[in-house]
Amino acid sequence: MKSLDYVPNINAQRLVTARTQIISLLIPSINNPFFAELYDGIERYLHDKAPRYRIQIGNTLYSIEREMDLIRTFRREYIDGFIIVSNNPSSRGINELRKNRIPFVFAINDINKVADDPLVTYNNYELSYRAATYLLELGHRSFGYIAGLFDESDRAQARFNGFQQALRDNSVRFNRSNFVVGGSYSSEAGFLACRKLCDSRRKMPTALVCANDLIAVGAKHVLQKNGLSVPQDVSIIGFDNIQPSAYVFPPLTTIDVNISELGYESARLLFQIMDGEKPDNHQVTIEGKLIIRESCAQVP
Repeated sequence: MKSLDYVPNINAQRLVTARTQIISLLIPSINNPFFAELYDGIERYLHDKAPRYRIQIGNTLYSIEREMDLIRTFRREYIDGFIIVSNNPSSRGINELRKNRIPFVFAINDINKVADDPLVTYNNYELSYRAATYLLELGHRSFGYIAGLFDESDRAQARFNGFQQALRDNSVRFNRSNFVVGGSYSSEAGFLACRKLCDSRRKMPTALVCANDLIAVGAKHVLQKNGLSVPQDVSIIGFDNIQPSAYVFPPLTTIDVNISELGYESARLLFQIMDGEKPDNHQVTIEGKLIIRESCAQVP
């Protein structure tokens, strides 16, 4: 086989094993470094435990319809299992996977929105609460909040709810006019949302909470273009701890959610299900933590 440079025929193997040795990863944005790190964790598992497997990526663009179309397309190709960052865990496409007993695992969806399905996630509510509490401990009482996609995302809603609860627990009123929806999770969305916030305010809030690090980077650029210093005039905090957040100026305070480990655990859980095992825990919560850098400061 070696001397003839023989390559096994995957289609022939499929007839014997009833497996394609392909898993699908459905993500909402191929441009977000978060999902590159998620992919890295899945690849790490395959390298360690299932080296013959490969990943087929579907980019849903945060569209429920596109998510359903990709699920149907990959089902026709007899994908062995799915890891899905879903826009709607109760969609028709997901229900078809349940009905046909096709192995799948949700990644990063809100645990309160995913009832009995396999899930690997982090606690959006709790971690956002922690981020807001840190700013409150620094003396901040005036807040702005930039969400990404809001109505379409259970994760976004859980983060905002955790932020609000932290303020309520400290008797701080949030001015809802300081809430802006960016429309996506990009730096451009953060830039445009923060510009809108700056244009509508005589005085900016002293603290700005952003739905992710990319939004925070875009928002920070606007603040600095408007002559505001970060963190002396406005403290800013992100979420995800993607790698670039440590290298912008000033380095971004954020929430680390151990993205690569989340991908690794998602793959581990999926393969347990594909192998017919009953997982010890079918819903896994990865521990996150606050990463304090230089973009937040004490209120004078």
